[in-house]
Amino acid sequence: MYGETPAIESKGFAKMALPEILPTLLGLLSDQNEDDDEDDWTKSMAAASCLELLARNVGDAIVQPVVPFVEQGISQSDWQHREAAVMAFGSIIDGPEPSTLAPLVTQAFGALINMMTSDPSPQVRDTVAWTLGRICEIMLETIDPSIHIENLVGALLSGLNTTPRIATSCCHALTQLVNQINMPHAGDVIPTSPLSPLYPNVFQALMPLSEKGTNESSSRTAAYNTISAFIASSAQDTLGLVQEVFLAMLARQEALIGMQSQLVGSDDRQNWNDMQVNICVVIQSVILKSPEMVSAHSDRIMTNVLQIISSSGKQSGVLEDAFATVGTLARESKSGFDKYLDAFNPFLLQALNSYEDWQVCQAAVYVVSDIASAVGPQWTGQAEQIMVGLIEILRSPVIHRSVKPNAITAIGDLALAIGPAFVPYLQGTMDILSQAGSTTAPADDIAMLDFVWQMREAIVDTFTSILSGIKDQQRECIGEL
Repeated sequence: MYGETPAIESKGFAKMALPEILPTLLGLLSDQNEDDDEDDWTKSMAAASCLELLARNVGDAIVQPVVPFVEQGISQSDWQHREAAVMAFGSIIDGPEPSTLAPLVTQAFGALINMMTSDPSPQVRDTVAWTLGRICEIMLETIDPSIHIENLVGALLSGLNTTPRIATSCCHALTQLVNQINMPHAGDVIPTSPLSPLYPNVFQALMPLSEKGTNESSSRTAAYNTISAFIASSAQDTLGLVQEVFLAMLARQEALIGMQSQLVGSDDRQNWNDMQVNICVVIQSVILKSPEMVSAHSDRIMTNVLQIISSSGKQSGVLEDAFATVGTLARESKSGFDKYLDAFNPFLLQALNSYEDWQVCQAAVYVVSDIASAVGPQWTGQAEQIMVGLIEILRSPVIHRSVKPNAITAIGDLALAIGPAFVPYLQGTMDILSQAGSTTAPADDIAMLDFVWQMREAIVDTFTSILSGIKDQQRECIGEL
């Protein structure tokens, strides 16, 4: 904190050793072959990682000795030196002061965009896409939208139709660009943005990539994530396109559900699961961006999600995102969700008892809080079953401990929702919270200490929620306790 003595004081050893270390690192950047497997940890990758850490440590001091290496290597005939030059430039972006790097980024940006479309080496184009993503993430203020944005997006979209590895890097760069240039809060809609005219081209390029049958180099998942990012950052003048994408995703989801009986083997099932997870992520982005747009399709969303949950077995990834979709819909719809309770509650109760698959249990706990805030007293009839599920989580010796603070919070959310109807559960709740609050941790166990504080904070918040929910009967209830 400000004014405190740092726990570790830099002695400047890395800066003093820079003249000896840097030439070796830069030389290793070009130590690579065309047949290197992208999953292997090579010398050049290790050198780039070390260079990145070194830049963060020494700051501005790394710029002057690296620039000549970049300038000389960028025009070399062999791809290894061109790729090494671009990698060196991308690796030092995070560390030096932005004012130091701004002139260099401004000078190099146009050249990098040209390399993205013209360099014959896929390895170089992949590294260029990664570097452009780094610039968008860290140095976007140096980019003049009127000069560069259209060419940048066009170059990155062209990379989507090349190798899966380049496509993944281009998706990452596009995501960083839209995240930084459009930053409305969830649910907020700005009138327009510099990227608005490019949305048709972006979605037109990403949708086919997201529909591919394979996910080599995670390119399909990257496409879905980029679609979600553009939806989350969409302006008012692009919501029509967002709706088209949303409806296409619902149709794609339904087509996948219809294909379940045709799945053969674990690979087919895993591929199906991955696509359903990704579609759920996109649908959640649309719900958060425009609940009004989604409201007319709530029945369709819930029908699809319930079918996915009922047929997914123990595929935790699918279940987590299916439950997250339900929670997002409940939280954002504000009203009308109660009509889905009878159909959804059996799946919710089953998930609350999934101690062996704690991620699913965690997702179910979150949904309890979301539904409680959405339906309020209308959940009173099912409150007893939900309370049993939450309290059993707190009693379980096998559930992952990270679920327990959230289960306590969910109890408070349920109490706040059903109000005075929570009174029958008050004594049992206070007993279990008292036991939970007595948890201690050794002074040298940082992780356990953190867990204990999370528990205590959750207990205080939940007790406040309980009192707020039963405020009309507080005096009587407190007297009984």
